Amino acid sequence: MVFTLSLSTLLLNVVSAAEIGGVAADTLAPLAAIQRFDSLFDIKQYAEAKKLCRGSALRLFDLLVMGHKKIGDAIDTSQSTESYEHVYLNLPFAGYRSRSHVVFKRPMMGMKELNSFQAIHLIWKDSSWFIWEFAELPNEYAALPKPSLETITSEEKHSLLPFSSRRYRGPARIDSMDLSISLSSGNRLDSLFENSPGQEIIERQDANHWTLRIRSAKVPADKAKNAHSKNRRHDKLSRYLQANSYLVLQDTALLKLSTSLRETHSNTLSQIQAVYDWVRSHMHFKLGAVLISPSDEILAKLEGDCTEAAILSVALLRSLKIPARMVIGYATQGDGLFVGHAWVEAWLDSRMSWLAFDPALGQFPADAKRVQFKALDEELELRMQATNLLLKSLGSLQFEIRDVWSGSQRQSLEQSESSNPEEFFFQKVFGEAN
Repeated sequence: MVFTLSLSTLLLNVVSAAEIGGVAADTLAPLAAIQRFDSLFDIKQYAEAKKLCRGSALRLFDLLVMGHKKIGDAIDTSQSTESYEHVYLNLPFAGYRSRSHVVFKRPMMGMKELNSFQAIHLIWKDSSWFIWEFAELPNEYAALPKPSLETITSEEKHSLLPFSSRRYRGPARIDSMDLSISLSSGNRLDSLFENSPGQEIIERQDANHWTLRIRSAKVPADKAKNAHSKNRRHDKLSRYLQANSYLVLQDTALLKLSTSLRETHSNTLSQIQAVYDWVRSHMHFKLGAVLISPSDEILAKLEGDCTEAAILSVALLRSLKIPARMVIGYATQGDGLFVGHAWVEAWLDSRMSWLAFDPALGQFPADAKRVQFKALDEELELRMQATNLLLKSLGSLQFEIRDVWSGSQRQSLEQSESSNPEEFFFQKVFGEAN
């Protein structure tokens, strides 16, 4: 699932301490703060480590602790390494680029080892350096993003995952949901969300408080009108037909499967449905099974969670010359808790619009129990984008369900249970990941 992307990359920052050799004197102090933070995590002195955090690092601290407790013992610290490169000193901020090579004692999320790159921003406050912010980088040469202007303080406490105090107990599928959303970290909501297919901003109280109306996707009634009409496509759709490091479109097994689907389904809508049916019926769904994999590996193993199901679906659709993209955001099963999730949008030429479906949750088309982040940039690395969107929202994004409809029936809402649903969810993720 998408949440594990954020957790795994954050944990790479607390695997081991780095060597100081060769560091200039004026950068030693901020680097020493990073190393002190790492060493305190190594000996599980979490309360002391928290004192070294401000900004988003403070907001995400509970996430780091929870993850370290659950999978820290799976990391082979004797073989894992982390190095830091000083990038800038521009008071009150300093920035480092870290490179982590993590070796696991046993396969974790489908991996024996993992290389990752992060930006680490520190801030000079009260005559000391503090860890301010983490961000995922696509490679070791990438420029660092600018530090955000977080407003979270040590006294504030927010749920890591969005949790609505009201939930509904009605039909499994809903057609419309009104949702109040707010962001308390100092980031703006428009850095995360926008109007999108099936999702409309119906009220903007201010930059950090909106109301969304989410509607379920609809399948056209007349399938005969959904033959390919590529001449009607906008030029911008060509980006959603391209291969990338995760969509291996020349994979022999993928081409064989897509040819078979094409031969038995003649129009766009039936081919989209066939891709959904195939992925839904052949994938073995397992939370936290892998971090994120390219489509050829997913097709070979047919194991994963929502992310793998979405990547494989998009690869099959693009192989069929149907523009498609992975969508990430949050989804709920009606219990008030929203978790990171990924699903798919495929382009219907006849409607000149996107059709959303969700192979992981078994929804064709997708219903309204989801909130969609801004569209991913096809030119940028996928894992980095997914991770950084989640990092902006975890611990600061709040949802409140206001209204739910199923068909013409308005659903009653009730008080959500608050018996630590996050802990239950994380236990399920990491229990299955192992």
